[in-house]
Amino acid sequence: MDAASTRARTWRIAVGATIVIASVAIMAWIWRNGGALTPLTPPDAQAAIEECDRILSGSSAMTARLAPRIVSDFLSANGYQTAPAERLADGAQRVTGLREGRRCTVVIRTSETTQGFRDLAAGEADLALAQRPILPADVTLLRDAGAGDFDADRALAEHLVAFDALAIATHASNPVRTITLDQARDLALGLTPSWRALGGVDAAVRLFGVRDGTGADDFPNDMVTGETAGWDELEDKAEVMETESALAAALADAPTGIGFFSSAFLPGDGVRPLHISAGAAAAYGPNADDARAQRYPIVRRLFVYVRPEAMRNDPFIQGLVRYFQSPAAFDAIDGEGFVALRDGAPLTNAARMAEIGCMYGAPESAVLTELLRDAVRTDHHFHFVPNTNRLDDAANATLAAVAADLQTRQRGGERIILVGHADTEGSQDGNRALALRRASAVRAALESIGVQGVQIESAGEICSESDNETEAGRRENRRVDVWARPRAA
Repeated sequence: MDAASTRARTWRIAVGATIVIASVAIMAWIWRNGGALTPLTPPDAQAAIEECDRILSGSSAMTARLAPRIVSDFLSANGYQTAPAERLADGAQRVTGLREGRRCTVVIRTSETTQGFRDLAAGEADLALAQRPILPADVTLLRDAGAGDFDADRALAEHLVAFDALAIATHASNPVRTITLDQARDLALGLTPSWRALGGVDAAVRLFGVRDGTGADDFPNDMVTGETAGWDELEDKAEVMETESALAAALADAPTGIGFFSSAFLPGDGVRPLHISAGAAAAYGPNADDARAQRYPIVRRLFVYVRPEAMRNDPFIQGLVRYFQSPAAFDAIDGEGFVALRDGAPLTNAARMAEIGCMYGAPESAVLTELLRDAVRTDHHFHFVPNTNRLDDAANATLAAVAADLQTRQRGGERIILVGHADTEGSQDGNRALALRRASAVRAALESIGVQGVQIESAGEICSESDNETEAGRRENRRVDVWARPRAA
C-alpha cells in the first residue's frame, strides 16, 4: 500500500471515529436533558432500573387520551425521555420514561369512576380519575380499607383538574336541534319514547350510554341522581358502550339514536350535539367557551383522588397531582377537548370559604372558591317550596325588582352569579343536584324577563345559614343567593 493510500485510509478512520464520538456525545446530552426526540428502544427500557412504578385507574373519559398525555408531559418536564403510550393486552396504556439509566413506568387503566375508587381502596391504584365528586359510599369504602379519611382530609385527597361539557348528541340527520334541560332529563330517564314529542320524526328514541355513567351513582352529576323519580340505572334502558369513542361510532350508525358522553369525543362527521336551553329562549352547545362561562348547563367536574398519606409523603404523587392543576397542563387539557382551569387562582382556599360562610373541603368548595373570587353577595335571595326547585310566593313577588337591579349591575360591568343551596335533608349528592336545579330555575325566570348572561353554580348543603334542625331554619337554607363579580375579575 503506497503512502497516499495509507493517508486516505487513516483519514477515513479518523473521520468515522469523530462521527461516532460526536453521535455518542449528542445522545448523552439529549439523555441528560430529558429530550424525547429519540424513540425508546426495548433494550434501553429493560436494562434501566425501575425508580417509580405507578398506576392510575378510573374514568374512561380521562384515561383514553388526557391522562396518558399529562403523564408523558409530566415525565418529560422532569427530565425523562418518553415514547408514545403503549397499549397493553388488557386495554390499559403504559407510559415509560427513561433518565440516566433509570426507568419510570406509569400504567393507566380504563375502567369507571367507581372502579377507580375501588382500586385506590385496594392499593391497586395510586390515583383514581373521577368524572364526579366522591360520594359517601366511596368515603366509607376507602376508610374501611385503611386508605385514609377522605372526608377529614379532603383537601389532601381531592383535586379538581378540569371541566367537561357533557354532550347530548344525535345522528347528524336528526331534525331536532335544540331541547330544554328538562327534556334532556326525560330522555335520560327513558320518559320520551318518540322523537315526535321533540319535533322530530315519528320514531322511537334509541338511547346510548357509556359504561362509566350507567349506574345511579355515576350518571351525569347534577342532572340525574338515584333519587330522581323513575330512575334506576341507565344500563336498564340504554345500549351501553365501553368508551366514549365507541359510543360516538355507534351513534353515527343510528339515525334515531341519542347519546350522553364527553364532548371531548365528539367526532367530526355523522354526529351532532344538541343545544340545551336551561328554560329560557337561549340555548347553548357543549363548546369550551360556553362550558367555561356556565352558559351550557351540563358541565361535569373532573377530579384526581389520592390517598391523603401519599399526598403528604410521596414526591412523585405530589408532583403529578400539582402538574395536573398547573398552567403547564392547560394546553394539553384544552387540546384534548376538556376545559382547563385557566384563571390561575388557588383551587381551594379555606379562608375564603370561611369568609363566605361555607364548609371547606367538600366537593363544591374548590369550584365556589374559584367562581366567587372577588365577588360580593348582594342582598337578593330566592327561597323555594320544600324538596323542589319551584320558587315560593315571596320569591316570585320580588322577581321583577331583582331583575331591574341586576340589569343595572350588568350595565356597570358586573357579572351576576346565582348560587343554589339546599338544607341537609336527603343525601349530599342529591342536595348538590337539587341546589343546581334551583339556580337554573332562577336563571330561567330572570331570562324570561330580560336578564341574560347569568352564571349558575351549586353549593349543595355546605353553606347553611340557619339551623337545619328546625323547619324555619331549613327553609332559610333552601335558597339561591345572588353574587356580583367585577367583569375584570
